[in-house]
Amino acid sequence: MTGGVSVPCEEPPPGVGNDYRCYLACVWLVVGFFLYALFMNNYSLKSETFSGETVLSSAFWPQPCVVSTSATPLDMPYLIAKNTAFAQRFAYDNHDDAWWVSWLNGQPENKHPSYATVYAGHQFGHYVTQLGDGRALGWGFLKDREGVHWECQTKGSGMTPFSRMGDGRAVLRSSIREYLCSEHMHGLGIPSTRAMALMGSTTKVRRETWETAAVLLRLAPSFVRFGTFEYLANTGQTEAMDALIANVLRIHGGESSISEWFLSVCRDTGKLCAEWQAVGFCHGVLNTDNMSVHSVTLDYGPFGFIETYDPGYVCNHSDDTGRYAYWAQPEIVEWNLFQLGRALSRYFSDDTIREGLHHYNAVFSNHYLKKMSRKLGLPETQVTWPFMRHFITMMTQSGMDYTRFFRYLGREFDDREWVEKEALSPGALKTWLEQYDAQGPRSAATLADMAQVNPAYILRNWVAQWVIEKAEAGNTSLVQQVCDVLRRPYMAHPCWEHLQASAPSQYSSLSVSCSS
Repeated sequence: MTGGVSVPCEEPPPGVGNDYRCYLACVWLVVGFFLYALFMNNYSLKSETFSGETVLSSAFWPQPCVVSTSATPLDMPYLIAKNTAFAQRFAYDNHDDAWWVSWLNGQPENKHPSYATVYAGHQFGHYVTQLGDGRALGWGFLKDREGVHWECQTKGSGMTPFSRMGDGRAVLRSSIREYLCSEHMHGLGIPSTRAMALMGSTTKVRRETWETAAVLLRLAPSFVRFGTFEYLANTGQTEAMDALIANVLRIHGGESSISEWFLSVCRDTGKLCAEWQAVGFCHGVLNTDNMSVHSVTLDYGPFGFIETYDPGYVCNHSDDTGRYAYWAQPEIVEWNLFQLGRALSRYFSDDTIREGLHHYNAVFSNHYLKKMSRKLGLPETQVTWPFMRHFITMMTQSGMDYTRFFRYLGREFDDREWVEKEALSPGALKTWLEQYDAQGPRSAATLADMAQVNPAYILRNWVAQWVIEKAEAGNTSLVQQVCDVLRRPYMAHPCWEHLQASAPSQYSSLSVSCSS
């Protein structure tokens, strides 16, 4: 649990106590431009060598993966939020707003050339031969004070050779959602890309309606995706794949061979997915191009956290078939790892792929059950899969809020009055609680541990929408204030308890899609 920080209060809102589409028809329209950019604009990167020590170097990426691309500045840019705590790791915390705006608007102090990367991917199960950074630009790698390397990327910086039919922009709405959620996930202890700063503007862009454009500065160990290796494998770029794997291993560390690295990716991704399931996080678009080889949560679009418990929860209203429903995520992630294994199959046998998937399933199962035993305050020997199936059935029948249920469960001397007030159908929940309470009270140590794994706050869709509406109306200070609450989700935040509530009536019909 993180130490307390005073966060200003904000008045609660009233009432509180596009779908994936494969643009195959457009691929040939960009092929000529792509080839020109690839071979003509990339000359400035040829002489560099990635050593793991270079600051703001793009040489990590082999030439067939990267195209030198300039940002298109936004009109009347202004800083909305900066992650001062994270910026301290790079000694950037003392820079003024103008410095941040200059970087986010495509004019960083060091003038290092920006670039876009190409990748492919299985989108909703269908392979798309070429995708890429359609609205994001890389700026190379920074080394923090602990010697850790981070790739920097601005999202919403304008058109690239991979924009297809898009405008290369990110709207304020989606940028705020990613800024909040990536830092919230970090606060929850779940591996994620990080958000450093967020910039707004007066530039108008068209989505379902006219909105204003924004730019998010985000960082990751690198932005290499499963789909990056799918692209290189399916286009026969063997030398580039060799070079990229060598660079990934250089920053990943610890593995002596490519097969060992693949197995570690499977294990780490198993743990990541278990964390998602335990906290009730639904990604929304688990395509292979939205999964990181560093096993961090990547690309926050139509995500959602389960509120009223429903294992079939689909957070993306564009997902008509429920392919990426909450309950389906572990199986989908395994399928995506299989696709990564296929892309890397020139380096190892099918037996290694099978071993990797076995590692994934074993780590996922073990970590999930251990996490749930801590959340429930029960011995690990008791929390088995049969036990969890019974628990999931009970929770589904009860209609309880998933996050608040665990916080209630961990309260000392609780009288269970919340059951009648909170559960839509309390019968099965009462029976389960009688069996739970019959085992005796939890010890103080157990209750303290439960408080460290059961967040008081999650990023509910209505909270994100409330912050977005305030920002669109000119109150951008709420972005950082709510972010400060969400990145310390296990502690009490006086004046912010209303963020724990279910959606008030005006937000009850919210939905998010791939344009979110």
